[in-house]
Amino acid sequence: MTDLSLNPDVSQVRPDSTPPTSADESVVKGYTGHGPFPYLADNMSYAKPKTFAQPIVFFDIKCIARFGASPIASTLTHLRFRVPSRDIAYVLVGPGGSGGLFPALRYLDISTTNLRLDAVFTTLLKVNVSLEHLVLDHVNLFGFMAKDRGEEMCKELGGMCVSAGLARGKDRERRIAAWEVGRRTRQARAEAERRSAIGLSSNNHTQDGDGSGEEEETPRDSADIEAAARAAERERAIAIARSRRGHRSAGHSTFSLRDRPLRTGRAATAVEPSIPLPPQDILYLVLPPLPTLKTICIGGEAYGVSSKRLPQWDDEFHIGWRDGLSKVLGWAGHVADRYERALRKAEEWRIQEIQGVPKPSSSTKGKSKTGPAPVKTRPPLDIRLLRFPYHDEVAPPIDPSDPVSGLIEVDPVTPRDYMTPYHDAISHAELYANDRSRSPPCVMCTVPDCEGPARRGAEPGERVDGRGGMGGSHRPGCGHAIGRATWGWEGVEP
Repeated sequence: MTDLSLNPDVSQVRPDSTPPTSADESVVKGYTGHGPFPYLADNMSYAKPKTFAQPIVFFDIKCIARFGASPIASTLTHLRFRVPSRDIAYVLVGPGGSGGLFPALRYLDISTTNLRLDAVFTTLLKVNVSLEHLVLDHVNLFGFMAKDRGEEMCKELGGMCVSAGLARGKDRERRIAAWEVGRRTRQARAEAERRSAIGLSSNNHTQDGDGSGEEEETPRDSADIEAAARAAERERAIAIARSRRGHRSAGHSTFSLRDRPLRTGRAATAVEPSIPLPPQDILYLVLPPLPTLKTICIGGEAYGVSSKRLPQWDDEFHIGWRDGLSKVLGWAGHVADRYERALRKAEEWRIQEIQGVPKPSSSTKGKSKTGPAPVKTRPPLDIRLLRFPYHDEVAPPIDPSDPVSGLIEVDPVTPRDYMTPYHDAISHAELYANDRSRSPPCVMCTVPDCEGPARRGAEPGERVDGRGGMGGSHRPGCGHAIGRATWGWEGVEP
């Protein structure tokens, strides 16, 4: 809020400043704040505004992120925002799309805001792991292209609703792999420091015993240390220059536009000796989650579109949904193959250790005729297959410092019994495609439940009225009905 006084202090006005007394007086010396009627300011002084309310376009919506990260927000399951024409989705995905805001959301309504069918939409679904109902009325999701590409964009929408889970599973597996490499790196550094300390201690004992090395014990001067550092830097630069020499074609540039510090920094990191990491002990594999979304409302996107085309929109949406499920099933099968292959390699290594099979030498060529070739390097022996909790399960507690937390370890009773939910989801989608009397895997409603802001259309000078399209009939079981039941709007017509 900015305090703006609408009436200046009367004491600052010159005494001779009076309102004009005739229409012929063209120069106004000043304004006293009383107007042509002195009693107006005297009798209604209590109604004079003291502050100025800024329009909502000037509001800082980043405060929503601070609220979403608070402890009380972790218990919210239903949330509704009405911030017209603001990009609130960028705030809800968290810094850098990391999520963590409103972790228990099941119902989200961000109608009248701005949202497009792009990476932000996918990230919004990816970070909200328990989201079941999403209401996007008058958000201009299709960007005024519904008349020309409505069916195509509905198919893309259905695929993105499912593929968000696939992106979530891959992202979690990458985070776990980076976390595991960091853990092994810390172990390697600690081991290297320990060995260095042991070697230095033994060297000191040896020099003390024979009386030599007194010059080595004396500390060097700072100038000698700097000179040695400069000499090492020159040697490193010479080694880098030699490594870049070679045959140069006539079209090769003889100069570079890169900054010298950037080039030196990259080369220095390239020639630094790396610490050998210990072998990996645990291998984590993550199955992709199935979509939790049950309803999605895109009211206002079909405004101006013929009602005969709306069934085609629904068909294309579920075609994209089935395509997304096929991709999720394919990746889950890939993870299952990796899991079984890792188990097989771990078992071969254990057998090799028990039988005492000698490791193959480098001179040995070809495969052994007596059996399978022995494993050269020790593979991970602890193989863990993880999955995301189902919507009807209680999720384990999440530790932000441990990317494995929040996941459930799979202990298969029969081979690949963990693939059953994926096949069931595809069967459900196929049954609905052949028999529309069944319940759909996800309900899509194109009738808005609220008025939206007036927007500029795709054509120059075109204005789209956000109040249209509210007279249609909603789909049974859509997110609008769930919102009315949640906030006590049963029987109230929009």
